[in-house]
Amino acid sequence: MIEPSVYHGFSKDYILKLCENKNLKRFFLPSPYWTSELYSKGLNIRKYSYYPSFLPICAYTSHGVGEFFSPLKHELESDAPVQFFSNPDAVKRYKKQSNKKCYVIYSPEVFYRESNKIIQFTNAKGTLAFPVHSTPDCDEISNKENYIQQLKSLPPKYQPVVVCLHYHDINKGLHKIFIKHGIPVVTAGNTSDYRFIKRLYHLLRHFKYTTSNGLISACYYSIEMGIPFFTYGIKEVFFNRSDNSIPKGIYNSYKKNKESESIYKLFSKKVDSVTKKQREVAEYLLGLNHGLSRTKMSLILYYSFIKWLFSRRFFYWFKDSFHLLLKNINL
Repeated sequence: MIEPSVYHGFSKDYILKLCENKNLKRFFLPSPYWTSELYSKGLNIRKYSYYPSFLPICAYTSHGVGEFFSPLKHELESDAPVQFFSNPDAVKRYKKQSNKKCYVIYSPEVFYRESNKIIQFTNAKGTLAFPVHSTPDCDEISNKENYIQQLKSLPPKYQPVVVCLHYHDINKGLHKIFIKHGIPVVTAGNTSDYRFIKRLYHLLRHFKYTTSNGLISACYYSIEMGIPFFTYGIKEVFFNRSDNSIPKGIYNSYKKNKESESIYKLFSKKVDSVTKKQREVAEYLLGLNHGLSRTKMSLILYYSFIKWLFSRRFFYWFKDSFHLLLKNINL
């Protein structure tokens, strides 16, 4: 249950509770490919494609929305029978580098919103800010104090500003910096929890605007929902320590791709309503006009399951899943 104090931020204890690795709600048997279960994808892919929860999803999915730099190394090297992206351009790029089957997927997150008829509250106010997040292998090292002052300097119509932090940043203690400087903090919690997307949309619907200092998935969910989004603040700077999919050391992701630069420009202006062009771009990147139908998605998932079932990978998965089964029975 989400705390009701959205505009005042969550308590430190509640923030940590949402981000802990125990007591997660997820499927009984794990899927062999980690990308397919993050951010509630697995839950909603199954519902969209009429695919049973007791079968693993034997496909590799994109990590987020946009995929401006895909295919990444781990996407090309995956032994999954099928690859999914929501961005049609990412599918085209992937097919140029791999013979593996690759398809446009209809955003599982948008399907969740539509299925549950989630809309922005009529009394929505303020701005929900999504600082670009780090990963265990890659730190986001831009000056947080400068970003906080920029958020505080937004005009009154954008206030109050509340920051929604990724659980990796919370695990690194970055929420303390925002709280220290008087910025309320909320989170959708651990990304391996299938309640993640429910929590995220619960937060989004409270706010009149959303913002980030980079291009993040919530940008497109917000726009598709009719909530104006704008990029704002000090640009993200990453320091990659050990992720082999991206350049090592310091790099600025937004400068590396013409496609992402054009999207930055499109969302750089503050608007009071989502423009036609912004909606068109968001819908395109979310796969809403090019995504597989529910029936085709179902057939492809069953195909990938059967193909995976006769692969060497199945035996390793079965061993791990069997141990998990025994553990749950002992509990």
